[in-house]
This record gives sequence, C-alpha cells and structure tokens, in this order.
Amino acid sequence: MDRISNCQLSSRPQSSGFFERGIFQKSSLWFLTLFFFLAVGVVLPNMTSFAQVITPTTPFVLTNQGCNQQNLRVTAIEFRAANPADLEGTPIGQLVQGEIWATWAVSGNGYNPHIQFNISIDGNAPTAIANCVSVKDNNGNTRNIIDGETFKIANFSWPYGSELSINNLYIHWLTGNISGTTNACQTSAGNSQCSRPSATFLVRTPLVANFEFTTNCNDFTVDFENLTTGGNPADYVYSWSFTGGSPATSAASDPQNVDFGSANSYNVTLQVTSGGIVKSLQKTVTLYGISPVAPVLTVPTPLCDASSVTITFTAAAGVEYSLNSDFSTSITGGSFTANVSSSGTVYARTVGTTCTSNSTYTVGPARVTPVAPVLTVPAPTCDAASVTITFTAATGVEYSLNSGFTTTITNGSFAANVNSSGTVYARTIGTTTCVSNSNYTVDPAPLTPAAPVLEVPDPLCDATTVAITFTAVDGVEYSLNSDFSTTITDGSFTADVNSSGTVYAKTTGTSCMISSGFEVAPAPVTPAAPVLDVPAPACDATTVTITFTALDGVEYSLNSDFSTSITDGSFTADVNSSGTVYARTTGTTCMISSGYEVASAPVTPAAPVLDVPAPACDATTVTITFTALDGVEYSLNSDFSTTITDGSFTADVNSSGTVYAKTTGTSCVISSGFEVAPAPVTPAAPVLDVPAP
Repeated sequence: MDRISNCQLSSRPQSSGFFERGIFQKSSLWFLTLFFFLAVGVVLPNMTSFAQVITPTTPFVLTNQGCNQQNLRVTAIEFRAANPADLEGTPIGQLVQGEIWATWAVSGNGYNPHIQFNISIDGNAPTAIANCVSVKDNNGNTRNIIDGETFKIANFSWPYGSELSINNLYIHWLTGNISGTTNACQTSAGNSQCSRPSATFLVRTPLVANFEFTTNCNDFTVDFENLTTGGNPADYVYSWSFTGGSPATSAASDPQNVDFGSANSYNVTLQVTSGGIVKSLQKTVTLYGISPVAPVLTVPTPLCDASSVTITFTAAAGVEYSLNSDFSTSITGGSFTANVSSSGTVYARTVGTTCTSNSTYTVGPARVTPVAPVLTVPAPTCDAASVTITFTAATGVEYSLNSGFTTTITNGSFAANVNSSGTVYARTIGTTTCVSNSNYTVDPAPLTPAAPVLEVPDPLCDATTVAITFTAVDGVEYSLNSDFSTTITDGSFTADVNSSGTVYAKTTGTSCMISSGFEVAPAPVTPAAPVLDVPAPACDATTVTITFTALDGVEYSLNSDFSTSITDGSFTADVNSSGTVYARTTGTTCMISSGYEVASAPVTPAAPVLDVPAPACDATTVTITFTALDGVEYSLNSDFSTTITDGSFTADVNSSGTVYAKTTGTSCVISSGFEVAPAPVTPAAPVLDVPAP
C-alpha cells in the first residue's frame, strides 16, 4: 500500500501537463499534490502506521470562510488502490476500489480534522465527500496531527482510465486539550482553525492508453484522437500501428487521414510510453461503404379505414436509418409506421460516420368502410324453428349473408334458424374490398319440457305425508305453483296423505310450461298392540293359556308372515318360553306386535324321609331328622307359620304329626307323617328287707 508507480513526489511546473488547470490559482504559500498508487515504485516518506477512526459526516454549508489561520494544511493527496496487482488488464471505466490519503504540514497543534471536498470524474458533476478523522497514539488515545505524516482520509472508487480533479477542499480542526479517546470533530463551519485553498487540481493517475476515431464519408480514411490519461503527458511517446492502413505506423499524437482503401475491419494499436512505463490499446476499426445507398421504400396502399401503413425497405448492414435528419430516433428491422395522407423522409447513415442519404415517401388517403350493421336478434319463442333478424339499412350500402355478395338482404330483415349463427356483410356500393360485418347467434328455441312422470307411493301405515318423486331434467325448473313462487329441487317433494295437487315444469329462463296432476290415498292405520294376559304356570305344569282382547278388522298370529292365525283371543304357550303376538289391520301391511314370556313351572319337592327314633327309657321327646334340600323350606304347619331348620326337630313321645315341604317362593307343597312310640318306663327299685344278722 506504501509503494507507487509512474509517479514522482516532487512537484512539477504547470507546463509539465500534470497540473493543466492551474494549481496555483492565487499566490498561496502551499499547493496540493495528488497521486494514484500502484504496487511497484519508491516508498513515500513519513508513511506511519497508526490507528484511525474515520466517521462519515455531512458536508458543512460554506459561506465566506476565510481561514487565515492555517495551522494544518494538506500538502499532498494520494489515491491508493486496495489491490494494485489487479490493475493490470482492467477494462477502461471499471471501478477500482481504494482510499484517499493526505500528507500534512503542521505549524501549531490540531486534532480530529473535519475534511470535506468535491471530486469530479472526467469533468462531470462532482461528488461531495465529508469525513471526521481521528488519529490515535499507541495507547488508543486521540493525538495531534504530526507535521509531515500521511494518513487515510476517505474511501474512493476510481473508474479506471478516467481523469480525476478535486476542488472546494475545506479542513476544520480542534485545538487545545484533548479529551482521552474522543472522536468528535467540529460540528459547523468556522473562519479559524481551518484551511480552504481555492485551486482546482488534477489527480495524477497510472498511465492508461486510449483513443477514439472518426471515419470519413467520401473515402476510406480515418482520423484518430489520442485519449491517453495518467503518467506525465509532457513526456508521452506515441507509437501507432495501422494494419492494412497507409501509413502503416505513426508517432503523432492524433494521426489524421489514415487510408485503409476499402470497406473492411482493421486492427489499430496505440502504444504510449511515459517515464519508462509502456501501455497499449488495440481497437477494431470497421469501415463500410462510402455513403449508404438511399433506401428503396415500399409504400403500400392504405387498407380500408386504416390510420397508418407499414413502410418497408431492405436494411443494409452497417447502416442506420431514421425519420429524423439528426438520427434522434432510429428505424429497426427495415420497417416503420406512417400515417395515411402523410409524407416524410427516411434518412440512411453509415454507422459511426456522418455519411447520409435519404428517400422521401407519400402515403395516400384510406378508403372508408361502412359501419357494421347493428343486428337485433330476438329470443326464439317456445319450440320455434326460426326468428326474424332486423337492422337499419344505410343508404349507399349493400348487405349480404355471403362474403362474395352473391345474394343480398333487402328491407333490413331476414329469417334465421334457431340454434344457428352467421354473418351479415356490409359493403359500400361500388367498392369491392371495404367490407364490414356483424356476426349473429340465434339461441336454441326454448322447448316445452316433457310433463314430469310422478311416482306417487302408497302411504305408509299411519303416515301423514308421502314423498312424491320424478326424474328432474337439466334446464327445467319445477314448482307446485303455476307462478313458480316456490321451486321443487332434486326431483322430490312432500304431499299430505288423502290430498291432490299439480306439479308444473318450465324450461329455465323461459315461459314454456307443462304440468302433471297427482292424488295421494289415505294412509292405512296400524292397530293397537294386543295386551297379553300371561298367567303364572301351576306347579309342575307344562303349558299356560295366554289371552288378549281381539279387535274387529284385525288379524293376529304368532308368525310375522301370518302363516297361522290366533282365533278367539287365546292360545297355548309352553312354560319357560317366550314369543311374539303380531297384530295386522286386515288387508294391509300395518302391523304391530307384543312380546310375551312364560315363566318356568314351579316344581313340587320330594317328600322328606323322616328318621323317627325309638324313645329312650322314661324319655319325654325324641329328635326326628331328615335330609333338607336346597331351595326347599320345611314346617310342622301347613301354613308354614313356623319353619324347621337344619333338617331336625323335637317331637313328644307317644305322639304323631306331619312335616310339610314347599319349594321356596311357590305354593308347591308335599308332606310326610310321623308317629312316636311311648317311652318304656324304668321299674321302681325293689325295697329290700335286710334283717339283722
């Protein structure tokens, strides 16, 4: 970054070409030197490395800042490429990223300068740059600017090969005690602690060879203009090479009238040497015919009612065309549009030259086509085969249904089939091409729909309504009212039993209507379900007789298909069984049913086998036993007011009785009798008379 090429550090006099706009515009005590840096060359002095803080800011609005106190001045400005090695082979005009550095002359103290200036590229509108620059010492503290040091003041992108200039340079700095690491600068312009040179300066840039050329109209000679920039223009050495030209070479800065003799493409090379640096540029010069041939214009006859025509010509290679003598607009593709009843000129110019020729043209007026007839196409009536189409016929115009006008329409009306389309052609009488037309389409005639075929079902038992159905046809709407205030959707509707009515059908969007009537029969009534009297089975019974009250007009059965019937309101059913009694209104399918269940018959238990023991001597009772069965209760009373538990009870001797057995929860009773014998009596002990011995 600290090496330069093709530059010198000492100032040059104005006559050297480095400062061609007058670097000293007034007798100031200092001047500005600008450098563009490359990767090779000598090292600038005082290129110190240190920390900086650069803050972009807004340029001050300058009025009459005199800046007589110039403690800090810029003595040189350099542009340093971010990557100098990339400059080789850079296309002219491509941006080169880099930085602007300034070298300072200091006669007092100052720090944190606000620096602003305008920089112009090839004399174009300048760009304003303003930065606040704070320089730091090794500890990171802000310090004063040192005499002779160089540091970065801005970033900049240079269009390679362009000329740079700077003016309106203004610097405003702070003095006095420095507050630590402050980065603050002056916040407005002032007349003290500032410098403001009035000169405009050229920036010295690397040597870049460049040129342009101008061809001539009357021959194949070319004039060349040197546009080289950079280096030292005072010591430029030119070497031109013209392949196929005469002369073949030149050392002039701007060779003129180089003759190439014929139309072709030729390579031209410019080599420029300055300060030992050599740069070259090659361009291809393409020469066309001397002056272009005037274009042969084809101007068509305007079509009927046309507002413009397309004029064509054969465009030649290397020639540009325009409707303006200054070629401010161009014609491409060998065609352009011109208004009818107009005239003009087509100019031709050899590309890259001022060599022109021209051709004039005149476009005639357009013939008029009659107004297309406005057709009134009525809607077909129901089931019609044709309609009458009408229009207002204009005077001087003939009409036909054929484009060849083999037939004509008179009186502004004609018949057309329904569901058809066609065209009415109008032609101004006496012409053959100016024809207008109007298309027409006749809708199909609305058809009266077929009367709906109604399917009216027999009402279900006890029903209050039925659903009447029919097959609905697309494009037909249906209603129960002749005014179609309501509609039937999906081909079905509900009607009351024992009623009648009408279904109306109408083709949608028309008044074409038809109808079908319907009648709904009364609904059959379902009988009341029979109330069954199911008795409890008697003990050990196998069947019971179930009874109900039979109604007149109702038939009954134990089968849903009524294959058998119950008469007199009674029937026999097995114990421990279930079933259904079906009731149906005679002559209908209106059926109802009642279910029944017959319990199991209670079983009489086995008579208990009593074990009656013989009474013991002098006993008053005995214990009679038997085997008690589960689900059976036992008692010595027929009313079971007392019970015998555990299969045993006490009976008096010399007595008799009965043991009753009953299945629990039933009245099924059986019994076993018993008799207890008298107890044997123990005799009295003998009274012994024992005499005294």
